[in-house]
Formats: sequence, C-alpha cells, structure tokens
Amino acid sequence: MDLLSSLLDLFPSHLSALPIDQALLSVNQFFNCQYLTLFAPSQSIINRSDLLKKKATLLRQKFVALKKEETKENPEQEKRRGGIKRDSKYKDQPEEDFKEIDPIPGERELSEGETNSYLIRKMPEVGDLVDKHNYLDIQFRLLFEDAISDLRGGLSLMRTLAKQNAQLSRRDLIQKAREASIKIHDSVYVNGVEAIDGVACIQFKISVNPKRFVDWRISKKLLPGSLVIVSSDNFKSYFVGILKSKDAELMNKTHRQLGYVPINIQIIKAVGLAEGQEAPNSVLDFIALYQSAEFQILESSAYFESYHHVLKQLKEMDSWVSIPFSRNIINGVTITSTPLYNIDLPDNNEPQIESYLNDIQLDPSQRLAMKHALTNELALIQGPPGTGKTYVGVQIVKYLIQNRSTWRHNGPLLLVTYTNHALSQFLLLIKQFTKKIVRVGGKAQDDELSEFGLKELLYKQGLRNRNLRNELDNAKLQIQSCQQNFTMCQAGIVSMLMEGEDASTLVYRLQQTYLANLQQCLRRLRYSEQFANLVTNHINQLIEQTNSGVLVAFWLGVIDLELYLIKLHNDFLQQKFPIQYKQQQEGAIELSRDLMRGGVQDNEVDKDLMDERLKDYNQQNASMPIFERFLHNHSKLLSLYTPDTVTPQIRSIPRPQQFEDCMHQINSKPFDMQDLDQKSFSQIHMNNLRILDPFSMPQSRRWTINNYIIACLKGNARDKMWKFVAKYEETQKLVEDAEELNARTVFNQADIVAMTTTGRSKYSSLLKGQQFPIVIVEEAAEVFEAHVITSLSPETQHLILIGDHFQLKPNPSVYNLSFNFNLSLSLFERAVKNQIHHATLSHQRRMRPEISKMMRLIYPELQDHQEVITGRPQINGISASVYFFDHKFPEENNDLLMTKVNIQEAQMIVRFAVYLLQHGYLPEKITILTLYAGQLLEIKKMTKEHPLLAENYKKLRVCNVDNFQGEENDIILLSLVRSNPENKIGFLEISNRVCVALSRARMGLYIFGNATCLLSSKLKLWTDVVDYLKANNFFGTSLKFQCKDHKIVTEVKCLEDFHKVPEGGCSQICKMRLPCGHSCESACHPYEKSLSDETGHGKIKCVKPCTRETKCGHQCSYPCFECKTGHRDCITKVQRTMLPCNHTITINCSQNVPSLRCPVPCEKILGCGHKCQQACSQPCGIRRCKVTVERKLKCGHIVEMDCSANPESFECYRTCGQLLKCEHPCEAKCHECKGRGYHDLCKTKCGRALVCGHACDYNCTKSCPPCTQKCKTKCPHSKCSSECSKVCQLCQEPCKNACPHTKCTKLCSEPCNREPCNEKCDKKLKCGHPCIGLCGEKCPKVCKVCQPQHETFQVFLGNEEEQDAAFVQIDCGHIFAVEDLDNWMSLQSAAVKYKECPRCKSLISECSRYQKQINETLNDINRIKGLILQENEKMLKMFKEIRAEADKLRLKLESISYLSIKYLNQCALKIAKKLPLIITRAESERSTQTGEGIIRLLEYLNILMNIESIRKNIPSSQSDQYSAILQDVDRNAQLCTMKLSTLNKALPHAKAVIDRLKKDFPAISLTEMQEIMKAVGYTASHWNKCPNGHYYVIADCGGAMEESKCPDCGSVIGGANHALAAGNEHASELGGRPAWDPNGFDAQVADGRINLQEQFGQ
Repeated sequence: MDLLSSLLDLFPSHLSALPIDQALLSVNQFFNCQYLTLFAPSQSIINRSDLLKKKATLLRQKFVALKKEETKENPEQEKRRGGIKRDSKYKDQPEEDFKEIDPIPGERELSEGETNSYLIRKMPEVGDLVDKHNYLDIQFRLLFEDAISDLRGGLSLMRTLAKQNAQLSRRDLIQKAREASIKIHDSVYVNGVEAIDGVACIQFKISVNPKRFVDWRISKKLLPGSLVIVSSDNFKSYFVGILKSKDAELMNKTHRQLGYVPINIQIIKAVGLAEGQEAPNSVLDFIALYQSAEFQILESSAYFESYHHVLKQLKEMDSWVSIPFSRNIINGVTITSTPLYNIDLPDNNEPQIESYLNDIQLDPSQRLAMKHALTNELALIQGPPGTGKTYVGVQIVKYLIQNRSTWRHNGPLLLVTYTNHALSQFLLLIKQFTKKIVRVGGKAQDDELSEFGLKELLYKQGLRNRNLRNELDNAKLQIQSCQQNFTMCQAGIVSMLMEGEDASTLVYRLQQTYLANLQQCLRRLRYSEQFANLVTNHINQLIEQTNSGVLVAFWLGVIDLELYLIKLHNDFLQQKFPIQYKQQQEGAIELSRDLMRGGVQDNEVDKDLMDERLKDYNQQNASMPIFERFLHNHSKLLSLYTPDTVTPQIRSIPRPQQFEDCMHQINSKPFDMQDLDQKSFSQIHMNNLRILDPFSMPQSRRWTINNYIIACLKGNARDKMWKFVAKYEETQKLVEDAEELNARTVFNQADIVAMTTTGRSKYSSLLKGQQFPIVIVEEAAEVFEAHVITSLSPETQHLILIGDHFQLKPNPSVYNLSFNFNLSLSLFERAVKNQIHHATLSHQRRMRPEISKMMRLIYPELQDHQEVITGRPQINGISASVYFFDHKFPEENNDLLMTKVNIQEAQMIVRFAVYLLQHGYLPEKITILTLYAGQLLEIKKMTKEHPLLAENYKKLRVCNVDNFQGEENDIILLSLVRSNPENKIGFLEISNRVCVALSRARMGLYIFGNATCLLSSKLKLWTDVVDYLKANNFFGTSLKFQCKDHKIVTEVKCLEDFHKVPEGGCSQICKMRLPCGHSCESACHPYEKSLSDETGHGKIKCVKPCTRETKCGHQCSYPCFECKTGHRDCITKVQRTMLPCNHTITINCSQNVPSLRCPVPCEKILGCGHKCQQACSQPCGIRRCKVTVERKLKCGHIVEMDCSANPESFECYRTCGQLLKCEHPCEAKCHECKGRGYHDLCKTKCGRALVCGHACDYNCTKSCPPCTQKCKTKCPHSKCSSECSKVCQLCQEPCKNACPHTKCTKLCSEPCNREPCNEKCDKKLKCGHPCIGLCGEKCPKVCKVCQPQHETFQVFLGNEEEQDAAFVQIDCGHIFAVEDLDNWMSLQSAAVKYKECPRCKSLISECSRYQKQINETLNDINRIKGLILQENEKMLKMFKEIRAEADKLRLKLESISYLSIKYLNQCALKIAKKLPLIITRAESERSTQTGEGIIRLLEYLNILMNIESIRKNIPSSQSDQYSAILQDVDRNAQLCTMKLSTLNKALPHAKAVIDRLKKDFPAISLTEMQEIMKAVGYTASHWNKCPNGHYYVIADCGGAMEESKCPDCGSVIGGANHALAAGNEHASELGGRPAWDPNGFDAQVADGRINLQEQFGQ
C-alpha cells in the first residue's frame, strides 16, 4: 500500500499503468476470505489488519480523486472529441421524461441538432444513482443513442451530399457511408408484399451485379433486426422500418439469376412527408403509391430489434414499485442480504448448503464461490479463464433444483447467457439432473437439446393451435402466390407464364412472326447459309428454354436481334478461326464468307460449338413450379443481356448496364396511351397486334403494349392481396394471444427457463407477466447492464452473476459511448468497482503451465490444477508448446470492410496449420484466432483454397477472438495482424481482448505478430508478456521445427522456408523399408507405428515400378502399390493378325483376339465412286455415303448435299429471290415457297415518305397505314401532342410573326397576311460585326467577316458570294442567301408536303419568312390526314366484315358436313381452307383490291355450294341437258383451287348457272329433306322456310329469337320474341306442329294468359 501510494504521488499521469484496482481487490478478498475463520487470529494480526484497512482506504480515496481529475476535459478537448454531448452531472435529470421518447426514432431523434431533451449522461463507475427513475433514464438514453447514432450520421451525410449536389461514384458513396459507420443500398424498388413473423411487410428488391457474387448466408449486410431508413427523395422525407428475416438461399439464387436480391422491411413510421403528401395506411397503399419509385436504404449496423425490446422494457420498469436489488444496483450499498426465500429457513439454510458442498468435488475457491452465491441475494462470481465458471454455475443450479420447494412456488428459475453456444454447454450439463427445461429462442444446433425447445414442448402438449396456424399458413401461401405473380410483373417484360389472355396473345403472335424477322436480319447481314442454319437452331433452343421469353426481349429491343447475331458471329469466328479473327480485329485482313464456308467440314462440330452457349435444362424446366420456371427463364435472359446488344433507344437511357435497372427505367416511364381508357387501349392495340406483324411496330408502340399488359396484371395481383393480408394479420393476432397463454402454461410446468440475453428481449411478449424468483446470468461481464436488469421480474429474489470483467466487455456500436459514457461498463464490473462482495475462482484446469503463467500477469492469484501439470503433452514437431513468432510483415488496409489485413502473416499461419495436420493433429483440434474481420476472411479464403486443406478446411475453425470467449481448443494459432511503422496496434491495446486471446489454448499457443509494435504501445501487459516469452526462450524470428527421426532442427522465417519441411519432417529422404520391400522415397514425414502397422507406412503408396513376375512374361507396367493384391491386366503392346482380312493390328497383351473387330478403314469403292467410310469389319453400305457434293436442283439452285441424298426430295435451303408484285425479292427459303405454292409476304421495310414527312416504318404494303410516330407540328406557342396520323388541333393563339415594320393579324395556324420583310437586321453579333440576317428573322450565328470560309458563304445555290447578300436560317440550322431560298420555296411541287432543306433534306416547318407557305401546307396536310384516317377505318371495317362472312361460311360448311361429302363441292372446301391465310395476307398487305377479291371469292363459294345442293335434284332424264354447263362449273372451280386469278371468269359463269338452276329446280325434294333432318338430328317441328321456300332450322326451344339472312337467297329469316319474321312459315309439309305454338301452353304461360299458381296452387 505504501509503495503504491508513493508511486501515485510521483507519477500521477501514469495512473492507468499502476495496478491499483488489483491491489484493492486483493485487500477486499483477504478480509472477506473464509479462511480467517478457520483459526483464531492473534492481537498482532488484528492490529496489522486494522492498519492495512486504513492504508487501503487512503489509497482508494487518493486513487478516486486522481481518476476524477484525469477524466476532466477542457472545452477545446471536448470540441475535438465531437460526437455526443457529455454531461458528468449524472444526477441532473433531463426535463423530458424518457418514457415519452418513442423507441422508433423520428426526425427529432435523427436530426443532427442537439436539444436538452435528448441529453445523455455518463454512467458512473461508483456512487449513488439517486432513484429508480434516474437510473433507468441513464440506461435508456445511452442504449437509445447507441441504437440510432449511426443512422443519424448516415442521414446527415446523405442530406449534406444532396445539398452540395455531389455527384459521387457508387464506390465513393459506399466509402463515405462506411466512414459514417452506415451501410447504404441504392437502386431499390418495390417488389410486392411478404408475410413474415405475423407481419405483412413490403418486399423490396435491390439491384446487384450478378457477376460480383455475395454469399448472403454469411454476409453482414441486410441482417434481420436492423433499423433502416427508406427514402425516394434524397432523404428529405423517409420511412423508418425494421429488416425482417431474410431467405438467404433465395437471395443467392436471385442474385445470380435475376440481378437483384429481395428483402423484407416492416415499415413502422413515415417521417417528413411534404404537406398534402399522403402517408400509406397499409402495405398495399405503400405499393400503390411507390411501385415505380427508386429508393435508397440506409442500414444501421446495430441489431435494433434487441435494443427495441429492451428499451420498451426499461420504460415499463419505471412503473414498477421498485427494481429488485435496487439498494445495491442503484444506491451503491455494498452489503447484500440473504435471498428472501431463505430467510424463514433455519440458519438461512446454511447447514444444508454445507452438506451439499461436502458431497461434491470442488477446489477451495469454488467452494467459497458456491456458498457465496447461495447465501447472497446479489451474488457475483469472477472466474478467470479455465477456472470452471460453468461447472460452478451448473452445481449452483443443481443445488437449487434439489431444493426447489423453497422457491419454485414463485415461478421457474431463469438462466440467461450471452451466446447460444454457452447456453447449449450449460444445458447439456443441467439436463443430466433435470428434464424440466424450456429453451426459448432459435432451434438448438445440438440434437440432444431439441426436445427442450418451446415450440417442441408446445407441440408435444397439443398447444400449438394447429387450426389457427393452418389458417395462418394458408393466408401466407395466398400472399406468396400473389407476390410471385407480382414479382414476375416486376421483371418488366411479358412472360408466357403470366396469367391473362393478353400476355398469351402477344407471345403467340411473336411465335408466329419471329422466323421471318430472323431470316431478314440474316440476309441483311449477308451471312452464309450454314451459319444461318446454326443460328436458327440456336434461337429455337433459346425460345424453348425461356418459354419464348427471348422473343419478347428481341421484340422490345432489350436484346437487339441484329446486334445479337453479330455478337454470335464474332464469337463463332473467334473460336473457329482465332488467328484470322485476331488479324481481322487488327485491321490486317477481312475474313470472307467463303473462308468461313470452306473452313468448316462437319456441321455437327459447329452445332456443338453453338450448343456450348446453351444449358439444356428443358426437361428439368418442364417439371418445375411456375415461379421456379420463371426464375430459370429470366436468368437465361439475364445471361444473354449485355449493354452492347440493346437497341439505341434503350442504350440512351440512364444506367443500362444492369438488366434490372434497364427494365425499371423503362417501366417507370410508360409510353403515352394517348388519353385512352384501358378498354379502348386494349381494343385498339391488342386488335392491331392480332392483325399486324408485331416486329413491324415502332419501338414505342411495342413498349406501350408491354407496359399495358404488365400494369393490368400488377393491378390484378394487388387487388387479390388486400383480403389475404387482412386475413393474415387478423389470424396472427389470434395466434399470438393463444401462444402467450400456452407458453405461460409450459413455463409454469418447468423448473428452468433458458435463453440468451437477446432472446430475453426478443421474446418479451411471451414472458409478459411471468415471474422468475431466481435469475442466473452467465458471461455477465460481457452483457449490457440494461439487458441484465430487463431480465429481472418484479418478484425476483435472487440474482447470480457469473463472469470475468478482465475478459470481454459489452460492445457498443458507437465507440464514443464506451469511451466517454461508460456504456461498455457491465453491471458485473460496476458492482465489483462499488465493492459489492464477490468471489473469485483461482484454480485453472485448461492451460499448460507455460500458457497459464502469462495469465498470472493479469490474475496474480491464479493457480494450476494438477491435471494440467501432468495431462497436457508437448506439441510434436516444434521446439515449444508456446511460441511468439516475431516478424516484420507489413499490414494492409481492407477498404471494403474498413479493417486490417496481413497477407504474409496469414500465409504463415495457414501453412503452419498444414504442418500440424501433417503431424497427425485433427483439424477440429486446431483453431485460428484473430481480432480483425479482414484477416478472418483472408485466412478462411486461404484455408479453402489450400490444396492440402481441401477436405479439412471446414473442420479447421477460423474465428474472431470476441466470438470465442467461453470456448477452448487444444491448439490456438493467434494472428495479431498489426505491423506498421507508426506502431499502432488498434484492438490489441484493449487488455480484455488480449486476455481472451491468450487464454483459449489447452496444449499449444502460437502467436504471430510484430513485437516492436506491441512493445511501443501503452498497454503494459504486452511488455510483460513479451518479457516472459523471451525469458523462457518462447520468442524468436523463426519457427523451430524438429524432425523425430533425423533430429534435425529446421528454422522457418518465411513462407518459402516451408519447402524445407514439405511433408512435416525435414528435407532428407525418409528411407524407411516399406512392406513391399522398397524403401520410402518420400521426404521425411511424421508417422506412428502400431501393432497392425509395424513400419508406420501402411498407408504409403509405393510408386516404384512393380518387380513381381507376370504370367505372360512381360515386365509389369504398373506402379508397385497397384499390384499389391495381385497383377492387373498386361498392357504391353503386341501385334496380332486379324482373320479373314489378314490385317495386322496393335493391341494390349491381355486383349482377346477373337472378340475383336478389325478397325482398319475399308478400302472398297462404293457404287457412287467414293471410298467406303466404314471399318473393315463392318459391311459396306450400312451407312449412306456422307461425302458432300454439289448438285443442281429443279429450282435451278446449286446446293451442297450428301452424296446419298435424293435431289428430287431435297429441300432447297437457298433464298427464293424471285421478284414479288412489289418488285422486292422474296426472302423466304426456296423450298418453303415451292412447298406451299405461294411466296411469303414481303418483309422489306416500306420507307415511303408519308404526307407528314416521316418515312413509313411498316413492312412493304399496297397502301401505307397511318403514321404512328409523334407529331412534329409545333409553333411558338405549343406543340402537337397527338400521334402523327391524327388531325392536328391547330393553334388558335394570335400569330407572333412580326417585326418593327410589319405584323401578321391572323391566328397562328392561319396563312400569314404579313409580307416578308426585306430590311436587314440591325443587331450586332458577339464579335461586334453586323448580323447577316433579315429583320424579324432568327439571327444566324455566323459572321461573314470572322468566318469567310464557313459553308454558308461557299457557292451552293448561286448568290452566296454576293457582297450585299442577306441570309436566312431555317429550323434545321442551315443558312442560305435570301434570294436563293425565296426561289427554292417558290418552286411548285405536285405532292403535298413541307419544303425540304436544300442541304440535309430536313422538312422546313418553322421559319417566319415562309410561315404563310408553311401554314398553307399544314392545312393541306391536315385535310389529307383526315382522308387517310377515313380510308383506314373503311379498310379495317371491310376486313372485319370479311372475317365475319368467312366465319359464317365455315359454320355452313360444318353443317353441310353432317350429310355426305358428295354434297360438298370438293373445290369449295379446298378454297375455304385457304381463306384465313388469304385474309391475313390481305390485311398485312393492306390491299383494298385484294379485299374486294375476297368478297367475290366468298360469293363464289356460296354459289358453288348451292349448285352442288341442287345438282342431285336434276332428274336423270335432264342430266344430259345440264351436263355441259356443270362440267364448265367444275372445271372453273378446279382452276380456282390452283390459281385464284381465274375467279374473274368463273364467278360470272357460276352466277348464270345458279340462276338457271334455281329457276328450273326451285327447292329440295321432300325425300331429300327428310334425309337431311335425320342427319342433323332436329325434328320437323324445328324446321321453317324463308319467303323463297328455302329450309332452315331453329335450335334450342325452336322459337325464333333473332334475325339472320338466308344463305341461299339472302332474304330475312328467323324472327323475335318466338314469332317468325314476315314471309317466313313453319315447314308443315315435313310433318308435326311448330315447336313454339303461339296458342300453345308454353306460349300462354309466357305471356301471362295462364297463371300457374291459380292452376296448381302454392
């Protein structure tokens, strides 16, 4: 005491370096030690004891005073520290009650400005905290600040960057976020709804780069329970939410396949919404409001869910009457009482405790600790490493269980630990003496403990509320189903897997038309026929694999088909002709198509090459659920997408690099629907889709249709979600209420309830109202004080804290709170510092003595148990079991994780681990520890990639020191990482972490680090450790390995030196005799002899040549170890003669000649003249001759084919090339045109100039359809917003065409009445020279003086060089001499169109001087547009009627087919089958003439059928009379089936014939009609006659309900309201009465003449 007091006086600035705390604790332990009661102390001892107490008290007072002085900071120091405001007056409570603070932060809590309301105060180490409210206020505010501080900093950062309009790269933004201790995610979009843990959450998707894969199972980003801020407006307003549980497997899948990861966020609070901005009331409101918004997310690094529950519990505790043990915890009273449940027992139950202690094995310190714990209501047990804290805790629990009658009536015992691992260890020991355990929280990894889980116990007892849970699961499945549909829509493009007719129609039309578009692209690119065939097969496979999704991508331009073909072609050339391709890329040569065609001999090889680009999962795809198939299909599209193969329109949008970003950019800005409602839109565009070639549509129209379909499907999915979400939330509330009651039932049946500190807060709702009379907290020194006190219940009578404050402390998220506000001060440490009595364990059973001696530098009283002195063997192969490898390997920064890495040190450690494995140590017995996350990942990566650790890397544990407290292993390899010129050691300056790191090993501890850095630090502990290691020769700059056999010591200083010990021994050869007789030629290696393996080399494979004799006499060709159990087949090559061909072949000695077939190629010549391509042993002619030859086909094309192919049946693959009527060449395949007898539609783009000035972008047609581009008409007031095809709404504003000399008085759109002004402009250019323009015109920006060489002044139209020439600038920007342009504008044109610029041919639609002509042209164009629209409507109407008539004809043909085919004219049937194709072609060609021809064709077919129906009625006596004209009809009809152009001759002839036949034979005979009735199936009562006597049938009830036309004569048939039309009558001659009799019973009931109720009663 005297020495320490003197040192304090001499060196007050080195206060922290003096062991004052340890000395005072030792004094305290001495006076509390039970040993003093074992003997009667003498008076001298009593006097010395009193003196020691006085000196200890004076030392403590001096120490506290100096400590206070040290912690004071002047204002400048306070300012430099920044961060949170400090207040040392912890007794001065803030004005605002902490209970008024919402644990979910808002703008006030997250803003940078500080107010007194949120003042936080330092937690004092010692002293009285006044009262319960003050104590809870300090704890609440400190914890709340720790939870939200980083979010506040991140929010401030983002707002500052927004104000500065800083344009940071993504990398720089992420770096700044890391510096602010925040995680940022951008490119975030709404993806739907997900049901998680009873809460309907918003599912977002975060765009990621699929090429930079992240394993979301281990990633520290997007952790469930984190607090997040979500904003779409640079954080002017935002939503506060909590990340819910994530599906890491799904995230990994969508990351790779779709380029995004889904996350689920429970939105809790909206903050800062603008005035009038609606806050969403539900998740579906949120989706409706923000489905197209792009968000950013700030993620806190703190596990907020844990904070949240603790903060709520702290607020609730303020309403308690008192907090248990408050006089010790709050008021700092050092005396503790006996537990309340023991007070009424004799001698406070101490005799029974003594009896129990005598029955178990304990060392003296453990005995004292147990007695202390069982006799004090607030008990603290300090356990240095390896002293058996867990064992003592288990014995305490065992005693309490055996005596539960004293306390169990108040409730079960609560056991709390910091980690799940520690909890499992504790419970595995406890379950040996009690099974009444309930574990609350996550599923135990140990199967032995699974039976104690709360869920399992509820299930066993039938308390899982199965019906409610089934309802909950069903509602969740419904939400997931809707979500999957929504997710498919969020992909942005239509898929065949989506529900709805419109999506199917679109994909079906693309399937019909894509091939022609593909062939057109191939022809345009002029690729070879061979490559075209390969590409066509490749595209077809893509279509099959993606369920036609690739067609939609091609159609929309997301993957431009032409650019994709070019990329395929380049890849093809690069693989087949790499040298030529490289030369071509360098510009040296141009690779010709002939080279490519001639350089490939085998089609199959090329097909295989193309198929390498595809993954064949069609069979797997077909068996998948729809959503899984969608993921596969979409991932295929994602793999095909590159920014280089998108159309220029899409390439121009922001960020087309990522597929998902590209989709969202387009879908979030849907193309204009021209103010149409959805119904009109669907009718117009979906009908156009059915008629027109989808690939001929403009790009904007394609996206409009796509986005329309997607929007409709999204709306349907969202509507369905409403009821399912409501049902889910309602059912979840019922489940929670039931589970709370059921859990309480299970708790009351248990003796022990066990959980982690996080679980205690997370499941607080289940524990609500549950009393715990005893609470035991293990690892208490590592737990926040707030977590410990919220584990208590109002009736808790006994609190036992087990821990060690010299090891790890609580770890706040904000370092400043630990440094300045003591948030890292645990209740355990504060109680010790307040001198509340505690017991310390002193005998360690873990470490070898060499290791434990280092621990005595921290724990002077620590002693070794006998078992560690004798039971810890020396580590093999190295000089010492404890060693410090001192190096100078430099550290590096890991900017991504903001951590440190030492690559060379990591390499040394991993290779040393391999060395230990070579010596027979199991990988699970070795642990590599480090204090830095970057080093942890680097070592894990190295262990995974090291060839000698391939099978063991998962068993070799690599762990952070903080996560290894409470654990141990045989061998510890410690990586210190830090090595820098500044001698900074970071985390290594924290003695608690050092204590943990040095105390985990049982047998061997190997430290790798830079001792110079450690010795230069402020932490004296490192100096003591290094001194100890050096003194015992456990320190050096090289590892000293010792070989057991050769006794050679090998020094390893760097990674390269490990080559000296390649197998773990030394560099010499082993030479040990193997069982086979050879000597071991391996490098020296460790081995173990045994009874079964006398040499220790039983597993060694001898690779020397086998010397054993063989049966055949040849030398064995195998290595020795392969013949260990007998010789293998001889593989020596020998020559044998084959019979009967006598060819000599070379085979293996062991092969059987009679069973072989001669492989020599056949030399015979086939009949075709080519050599046989079979083997000698195969008969000639089995396979057809495959030699490629050139032959000329009937069509005239010369093609390549197999010799054996038949030219007569060979399909010509050449392009047809014949000129169509439009004079464009046919682009279809030759064999296609020959096979169907007609050419394909022309696919050449029309390109004709329309009246509006745009070029027609449809395929070649007879008449161009209305223009679908945006109208370019504009004036100084506005611009037209309609489609170009529509008549412009002309501007009605006054004309602005004026100058100081003249002015137009008409409306803007009317022809100007102002004459052009010829006065020169009086303005000056910037250069000071006069303007060259005219008054009232736009000033040209060209100076004649400064720019005489400008193109404006070069001779073009003739007057440019005139000295006094004036100039006019038109709207394209070109400038002309006024006289020249006046002459140009005055030229007459036969066509109605705007004048064109003489230079660039752009339309002149805006120029004041010529506004009169421009407006006159505009009015003419408007009139013509109206006429075009009328003609277009007329054409569409015509084709609609044609289709309707064609449908009627089809129905008529079907009704006639009931009879006999002889009644049906064969020719009419053939022509009728061609009608759909004929009509479709006519629609595509937009040919009115063809449409009129089809109408005549329909008329002709009806006549043919009428002629056929009458033919049979001609009597045989008159057949000769009509034979000639009927033969003419047949002949004409036959000609029409082959050539429809003969219709012009056939139709008039057929009309004349039918008129004559009708006149001569007016009706069908009665007999024939009766046959028809039998065939059709309707009775005579259903048959009626038209005014001309033609029969027809009315189905259903037989009463006429609608009118139609007679197919024979066109007169009105049918009727209305069961009455026949005028002139129609029932066919009474066929028999029976009418089916609907006007005076019958049914008719009288129908019109009310008969009342059924009156007739038959009720």
